[in-house]
Amino acid sequence: MESLGRERVYQRVHELNRQCKEGLAAMPHVVLHTPLDDALSSGITSFEVRGYNTDEVVERLHEQKIIATKASYQYYQYARFTPGIINTPEEVYQALEAVRSLR
Repeated sequence: MESLGRERVYQRVHELNRQCKEGLAAMPHVVLHTPLDDALSSGITSFEVRGYNTDEVVERLHEQKIIATKASYQYYQYARFTPGIINTPEEVYQALEAVRSLR
């Protein structure tokens, strides 16, 4: 990461998370909880899938070899993705396709 420089890492993380947020927001069976605005979010994308509880979403995604975790907030729990510098746009696309399949 040092060789890439802070600005390139920052831009890449925002780019991947923007792809993730926009993809999730376009799915009618998904509720996106992370703001789309890059100024209000960065590397964590929290969401729900209608008809599934958070544990079921994480488990179903893991079955498809997609890494998702459970974000626990004071009153709610959401599934979350954390696209980072090691991920590719293709991997984000695969994660979105796995969520799309949860209907």
